[in-house]
Amino acid sequence: MVNGLDCMRGSISEKAVIETVLSVVKLQAQLAESIKALTTATVKSSAATINELRGESQKLQRLVEKANSTKLTFWENINAGSLSREAFLSESGKLSNQVTAYTEKIAELETEIRRLELESGQENVFVERFSKQVNITELSRVIVDEFIEAIHVYASDRIEVTLNYIDEFEKLQMFTESNKQTGGI
Repeated sequence: MVNGLDCMRGSISEKAVIETVLSVVKLQAQLAESIKALTTATVKSSAATINELRGESQKLQRLVEKANSTKLTFWENINAGSLSREAFLSESGKLSNQVTAYTEKIAELETEIRRLELESGQENVFVERFSKQVNITELSRVIVDEFIEAIHVYASDRIEVTLNYIDEFEKLQMFTESNKQTGGI
């Protein structure tokens, strides 16, 4: 060992390294395609919930707009003399409280929508990127740059390939495990 690094004795052909890396990318692409198929059902069921939450969020947004419009009408009425200052302050305060409550609820709904999108795999970079490579037949510089973080050759029989998007893959593993436990997938 030199400087804490394993020194390789012997040699390994470039072809063997390329074949190994290609094989790893192919396996990950097949895995991504399988995960994509498995999560399709979850995505469909989540999509209905997401659409429902978006509808509720839009309804609340309309209520916010209506409350703000009503406040403007109250302001016009106080200027026209048809509404007392006390009544304006009282009603305007109620509307402000409603707007605050609606806005908070909208934020909660948007957070829930985002969580469902992420959990359902709709936005997983690992699946998105690797599944496009399911029919890969040869390695290119673009593929290596996109999918490979590092390649370590330790011995003639040991090559370690470190992939990009591994954190996204780990999210999927946690998602599929939690769905298996709850009966989702």
